[in-house]
Amino acid sequence: MESLIKSGLAIWTLIFLSFSAHAQTPDLITRLKEAGFKCEPVWKKETDPVSGHICEISRVSTKDFYYGQPIALMIPKDVTSPSQLVLHLHGHRDVCGQRGASPHALIQKSGLMNQVHSPVVKDSITILPVSQGKGETYKEQLVPKFGKFVQWIEEITGAKSDAEWVIMGHGGAYEPIGEILERQASNPSFIKRVKGVGLLNAAYSKLPSYRAKLKKAVAANSSLKIHDRQLIYGLQAGPHQSFAAQKLSKRRFW
Repeated sequence: MESLIKSGLAIWTLIFLSFSAHAQTPDLITRLKEAGFKCEPVWKKETDPVSGHICEISRVSTKDFYYGQPIALMIPKDVTSPSQLVLHLHGHRDVCGQRGASPHALIQKSGLMNQVHSPVVKDSITILPVSQGKGETYKEQLVPKFGKFVQWIEEITGAKSDAEWVIMGHGGAYEPIGEILERQASNPSFIKRVKGVGLLNAAYSKLPSYRAKLKKAVAANSSLKIHDRQLIYGLQAGPHQSFAAQKLSKRRFW
């Protein structure tokens, strides 16, 4: 009898430890807070359930990557390990958001809240790095170390190893996006995971330059989906007209 009791206690101990280990595994929001992010719940209306979270960090400084401006993550509820990462580069300041605007204000300005409320891909996360001036921070700190940025984002979000990427922007974002595509065209581990690239009123008069950079990315990834040429080559829109990934998805962009 004593041996049976001991065996039973051992089994229940293993079950308890298993459940305890599972319960102690921090979720994504907890992990981000531990990494220095400030996370706030968001919802469409105050009477609605929480749609997800917006998490912001004031700057990033690791041994491999430094970014001196805030970075915001838009995370729908129940996301634990994203299968898609959407990088959004906002446009020139003063046109697409005041110089001192917070990440949350830029998210509202760009109509990106739908990425939390009604994401195209349920387990996606949208990333908004803030830049000074006319994309200066993008060009000086994001583009040169983009591979390290990707590594950092995928690590802190727990993204799946084969997670897809979508890169989009507006209001002059053609330049850093073009540079990223051109440089990453020789990096198959990343460029082959880029599912789509989109611009909205972002190229201004620099379309030929952007097309040349885009061709290199397409040559490196023949499955890169660019369905709507009007979006890619400059959809005419007012300087203050906002847009959202949800609108792009309805045009079968990705």
